[in-house]
This record gives sequence, structure tokens and C-alpha cells, in this order.
Amino acid sequence: YLATRVCKEWDLCAPHAILLEAGGVLTDLWGKVPVYNQPGPAECRGLLASNGQVHDQILEACAPLLHMLER
Repeated sequence: YLATRVCKEWDLCAPHAILLEAGGVLTDLWGKVPVYNQPGPAECRGLLASNGQVHDQILEACAPLLHMLER
């Protein structure tokens, strides 16, 4: 699943926990894992959820397009 809309950390924490328990991986499009309970609510611009087996390959395929989402 690839999402490019802006979201807040509370949109992610429960689905992230379920995905991890199922063996999946969730990162932003730059490969960073979300960090929760920070002083300010984090905003993400683009997420990738996968089964974990193809995550790195999908990140590599997305890399040429990231300039359109630059922070």
C-alpha cells in the first residue's frame, strides 16, 4: 500500500502495530520508520506498507519520484 496524503501519527499507530504483528513493514517513502509520542504530532508525507519481503525493492522503485514530494 502506498499513501501520499498528509497524515498524523494517531492515524498510523494502530495499523502500524497490526502490520508489525503480521510480519509487515511500515516506513515513510524515504525508508524511515515512524516514531511516536514526540513533543509535537508528526506529519508524514507518504507511507509505504508492505509484507516486508519486497519493501526495499518498492522503496528503490519510488526513489526517482521522491523529488515531487520533497519536504
